[in-house]
Amino acid sequence: PYLNGSLIGYVYPVEKSCTDNGIRVTLESAVNDGHHAQVYYTLQDVEGKGRLGADLDLCDTDSISIGGDSASTSSVVSYDEATQTARCVSEFTVSRDMTNSPVTFRLSMLMAHENRTGIFDTGLSLPALLPAAAETVRAGSVTVFDDIPDRTRLLKPDAMRIPLREGLDSVYISNIGYIDGRLHIQFKWEESFDNHGFFCLMPADAADFTLTESGMPAGACEAAEVVDFRTDADEKQCGFNRFVKRQEYVFAVSSEELKAYSLLADLYLDGDITQGKWEVSYRMQSTRKRTFRAAHAESVEVTPLGVYVLDYSGEGTPRLRLTFDDGSSYEQTGFELETTTGWFRTKRRFCGRWQTETDGQGWAHLVSVSLDGEEAQEVK
Repeated sequence: PYLNGSLIGYVYPVEKSCTDNGIRVTLESAVNDGHHAQVYYTLQDVEGKGRLGADLDLCDTDSISIGGDSASTSSVVSYDEATQTARCVSEFTVSRDMTNSPVTFRLSMLMAHENRTGIFDTGLSLPALLPAAAETVRAGSVTVFDDIPDRTRLLKPDAMRIPLREGLDSVYISNIGYIDGRLHIQFKWEESFDNHGFFCLMPADAADFTLTESGMPAGACEAAEVVDFRTDADEKQCGFNRFVKRQEYVFAVSSEELKAYSLLADLYLDGDITQGKWEVSYRMQSTRKRTFRAAHAESVEVTPLGVYVLDYSGEGTPRLRLTFDDGSSYEQTGFELETTTGWFRTKRRFCGRWQTETDGQGWAHLVSVSLDGEEAQEVK
């Protein structure tokens, strides 16, 4: 079908650059359709210090903005090792049509060369770490990022500090104990940008193991529950692009069974972080769109960036079918819902990104649109 290719015919050139801290950012092109925006740009380490790479993390919304109420995701399209240049694209969900608006693309931080430990056995004797009785706190006394009752008991933070292995101090066991017959292991992640990972229990007599499709060791005992939370002291250490967090893993393993298990970890730790102030100003341009009138909606808009059902009055989620002049068709059923409630009615706006990479030909060769099985009429 026509939904493969690039947006090259629908983005508008910018070709402006700025350099800070030895990194040059060049804005190549940008486009918006009133619902989403795409910005293409390159980053080059002009000092040749190897601070970029194919694994470049652009920190998304925390680091990148185009102003206004927008959220972004970013990815590296390609990386040239010889010139140390990464070509990237940031995709924004925007709250308004930005056509002809002055826009400033801002980037403040990037990270490359993330460190992954790989799955390793901590070698800890978990039964030897258990206290005579677990000290606990109520979930209501900390900031919990899960929907659990305030009366739920968690381990007291910072009752101990047990390293997972020598030389690793970014995450450690801050308490361990049994609560209501289940094993709780509390991990504290020290201040970082994006340190994360997972933990599991493995039969101690397992000499080797294979990984499942999810990346979990086959035969591992996974946590029955993981509670993410922060203390007041943790909150004070969090700031722009930095966080401290706790994770309490709960395992359905009795104290009698515990000696038969080892604690395994797989960690992703911050790589090389480069900070700077990169800003490029330009005027955002708009791609063309095609508008259709349909039953149960004020309009349906189709652009090279996505498909949109505005003021939908039907039941549930709209079913949109697009047919092209080569006989191929495309069905869009996955939508983001934007709801605005008025005095007499609720307006429901559904935004849908293409589920595959799109190109201008797909948009140009569209011959019909149907919403919930009824054909829509194009507004000329």
